[in-house]
Amino acid sequence: SVVQLVAGLYPDVDWRDDLVTVSGFAPFDDELHPDPHWFDRADRRVRALVRAGIVPCVFGLWAYHVGFVGIDAAMRLWREIIARWSALPVIWTVAGEASLPWYGRLGSSDIDAVVQAQLEDIRRLASFVRQHDTYLNPIAAHPCPGTGFVSSLDQFEEHLDLIMLQTGHRGQWSIPVAHEALATARERRPEVPVVNAEASYEGILGSSWHSDQRWQAWSQLLGGAAGFTYGAQGLWRFDQGPNDPLRAHTGSWGEYRWQDAAQFEGGRHIGLAGCLLRQWGIEDYRPSPDVLVTDEPLPPPAAPAVVRRADGWVCSPDLAPLGAVVLV
Repeated sequence: SVVQLVAGLYPDVDWRDDLVTVSGFAPFDDELHPDPHWFDRADRRVRALVRAGIVPCVFGLWAYHVGFVGIDAAMRLWREIIARWSALPVIWTVAGEASLPWYGRLGSSDIDAVVQAQLEDIRRLASFVRQHDTYLNPIAAHPCPGTGFVSSLDQFEEHLDLIMLQTGHRGQWSIPVAHEALATARERRPEVPVVNAEASYEGILGSSWHSDQRWQAWSQLLGGAAGFTYGAQGLWRFDQGPNDPLRAHTGSWGEYRWQDAAQFEGGRHIGLAGCLLRQWGIEDYRPSPDVLVTDEPLPPPAAPAVVRRADGWVCSPDLAPLGAVVLV
């Protein structure tokens, strides 16, 4: 199992805000050098995950923070991360939402140039991580949904070992989008593992509950994804509920306390799915989207299947299928 975590420069916040700095969220000192006290505390948490048999997937920062701190400070941050954790079983994610500028820049007339400049910075960071991590841990980059839901590999594909997807937070309406994004990513050559790193969080905007979580996970994993990330609204940023003083810049996505979000039913269902897939030996399966072409109702498949109707809607295996992705 893998847990995604961000090394201090989080999404949806400006790290310079007073509430961020006084809460201990900023990994820098006043001169934009890594704060050893912050990292000492983070180190205890990362090593606790490893002792529990969980692989940390460390995001260095959310990409638009490079525009705040500068590329040199971002490289110093990554140097500290590598020095502390590269000897552990870890996965690196160079930046979150690599092509998403700070929200205040989204309407600017030079937005294309801003995005390209940011992607160039992320490419430089990817190269930096590859050069300085002598343990050769896997490297990924987390995409922004507005760029086709798939990591923009054209800029820095030589530095990446897997493809990450982010497929939207619209519940059932995001499932066909996720399936198409997965199919597109799996067509890339040379072939690399594809992981849906961010699908609809359980409870986000009061939706995407456990049934949607099951649909998302099974359709991705049986469709050829090497991994699927479960997320819950309230848990991803450790919300304190309606009275949390630290507010997201994009507004409220739901006001669940993280203690409550940790008990959402979908998390248990996805955990059980992982147990089943390990028991079945999923690494020996392969997606075969063209095996079934009939429009007639079919009996339950002998092997696990993701079923798709002629209109493109992805269904659970126990529903009447009209066309399918079958694992053989």
